[in-house]
Amino acid sequence: MTGLNPHDFRDHVVTPTLRAIDLWSPAAERLVFLTAVHESGLRSLLQRGGGPARGVYQVEPATMADVIERTQAKYPRLWSRAELFLAPAPSLDDQLVTNLAWATVICRLKYYLVPEPLPDAADRAALAAYWGKWYQTESDPVKIAAFLSDTINLA
Repeated sequence: MTGLNPHDFRDHVVTPTLRAIDLWSPAAERLVFLTAVHESGLRSLLQRGGGPARGVYQVEPATMADVIERTQAKYPRLWSRAELFLAPAPSLDDQLVTNLAWATVICRLKYYLVPEPLPDAADRAALAAYWGKWYQTESDPVKIAAFLSDTINLA
């Protein structure tokens, strides 16, 4: 089974989307990109086993709703930039699957709302630990090791 070319995905989805919402940095780009690589392998659009997670970032609709609500409340100007990526259809939940830029926005906003700064872009272990704590909401060493293993060959 093939998926998206990882470097095309980074260069033509992640980077321009993060720049457009003015939340690009080397660390943000790398963390968002590696999150998609680990979460879906850039292949799976629905959660294996029938769970609620959707899209290349495997975001649950309830998580997206929380991210939207908190961003609107705390950062209305940022929300104004972010919502430009919404298409008129399909539903918000479906856009996690069909709209790569929107899914990227939600992933980045989830990390943006974290109270700790992003780790250094070159520190893959720190990025993996940050993902484990703030994206998975647990610092499970097995999951962090899997993140590192899944992303080891990507710059």
